[in-house]
Amino acid sequence: MIAILFFIFTYYPIQTYFYFAIGAIVILEIISYVYRDKENNRKKIEKGVDEVAKGNLSKKFDITDNNYG
Repeated sequence: MIAILFFIFTYYPIQTYFYFAIGAIVILEIISYVYRDKENNRKKIEKGVDEVAKGNLSKKFDITDNNYG
């Protein structure tokens, strides 16, 4: 990793670092968006299970993710 960073800092202009930083931010945003969607599905299921545990047996689960279906 250190060798790769040394190569990048030695042979590429400073403008390239800006593009690397923007690319890293975009990738992190995409990962956080995907994770947040899965977290929301899990929370919906938890709320539904709590309602059923409290006695609401007419609760329907509307989850679009096939993994939870």
